[in-house]
This record gives sequence, structure tokens and C-alpha cells, in this order.
Amino acid sequence: MRLRHCVGSLVVSLSLAGCASTQSNPNVPAASDPGRPTSAVATAGRVTLASFALAGRVAWRSLQTAGSSVGAFVTGGAPNASQEWNNGVRATRRVAREEARSLKTAARTP
Repeated sequence: MRLRHCVGSLVVSLSLAGCASTQSNPNVPAASDPGRPTSAVATAGRVTLASFALAGRVAWRSLQTAGSSVGAFVTGGAPNASQEWNNGVRATRRVAREEARSLKTAARTP
């Protein structure tokens, strides 16, 4: 019984402390217009869209690499498939690096 009372008192005191800390602090300036998104939200949106674009283009290029190497294997055997695969890997890296540059630009744009 005594343990329940202690735990109950602790819960009540912590919840009161939590409520007291949610009150606005007069030393902290309020947002100029809380209804409008900030530049951080806009930047996050641009970065998110650029990330999806990067993932989509790299995934598409990877599928093209796999398909072309399978086609090269069927028509010319393992050496042609290996060469086609390596060419596709280089192309995929090139696309990924270009998209990463655009992602960095989106992140740095205010």
C-alpha cells in the first residue's frame, strides 16, 4: 500500500512538473507567423523530393544494367555480360553522383 502511494505521488508530481514546463517562456521570442511554414520546412520538402528523384533514377538505371547484362549474356556469353555489367555500373554511378549533386544543391538553397 505504501509503495502504491509513493508511486502515485511520483506520477502526480512528474505530471505537474511537465505541465509547468509547457507554459510559454517570456524570454524566448515567439515565431513571427506560426501559421506559415518556415524556410526549414521548405528546404526539407525540396530535399525529400530530390532524394526520391535520386532513388528512382538510380533504381531505374540499376534495372537497365541488369537487363542489358542478361541480354548480353544470352547473345554473347559471359564475357559480354561482364563487360555490359561493368559499363552499367559506371553509368549508374554517374547518374547517382549527378543526382547527389542536385540533392546537395537543394539542401543548401535557402
